Amino acid sequence: MSKDPTLSEMKAALAGALPPSLRYEGWKGDCLIAAYYFAAHHYQGQGSNLYAAICEIDYNPKCLELEDEPSSVQECYEILRQDFAPDSKGM
Repeated sequence: MSKDPTLSEMKAALAGALPPSLRYEGWKGDCLIAAYYFAAHHYQGQGSNLYAAICEIDYNPKCLELEDEPSSVQECYEILRQDFAPDSKGM
């Protein structure tokens, strides 16, 4: 079962996994997109922190799937999955 992290907790987890020396231009945007997908895949109803994160993140994937996103987004998603939903299947 997944944990129900807040958007701030997901951002902190990604910032901790990407030390300043590994951060690249646009990494914050990739982190938000990954958080959006993670929240969409794991939220447990409208009262959950993950549902609130979906609502808070200004991103519309249109018809894209996570697999269609850049590898940097997929890597951020995997960090979130390992931290907050380790029992779920990877991508």
